[in-house]
Amino acid sequence: MEILHDKFTQSAATGQGIQCYSRGMTYYARLSYERSNGQLFTVSEALSGYSRMFQEKFGTEISKIVRRLATGFGGCSAGLTYCGLTASGDLIPCVPAPVKLGNLLEQDLEDIWVNNKLLNYIRNRRALKGSCGKCSYNGICGGCRYTAYVINGDWLGPDPSCPFGPSV
Repeated sequence: MEILHDKFTQSAATGQGIQCYSRGMTYYARLSYERSNGQLFTVSEALSGYSRMFQEKFGTEISKIVRRLATGFGGCSAGLTYCGLTASGDLIPCVPAPVKLGNLLEQDLEDIWVNNKLLNYIRNRRALKGSCGKCSYNGICGGCRYTAYVINGDWLGPDPSCPFGPSV
């Protein structure tokens, strides 16, 4: 993991690459901070849009930004703001999805993230199909893309695990 970390935080520190955040790997943030001499800090989770949590220390500007960006980034973040990474360096759409997008020891993260055909397909949330495509909440939910893939064979298919069904 340290080799992968060093590979892409060096480019982010110079403003030339993508800075990644970690989920469940708290030591990753420490590596980022220490090895960049305090220039980079890798957040471990996405910010919540709950305003009260920010009012005392930060005001409400952070939550306003999060709410403004929620459409298109809410719900399933696979391919939008998140992907999985195996210990061997394979990039995968999300943690349970054993679909190799590329390998960070062999390829540049930015190249995979920007040019991978599957990731670009998954990102096209305007093309959601079935109940997810009809639902007025698809911009802030969109269903689980991996569940849609497993059940329907299509990453943009409807998520059959949704307990609500489409709201139109």
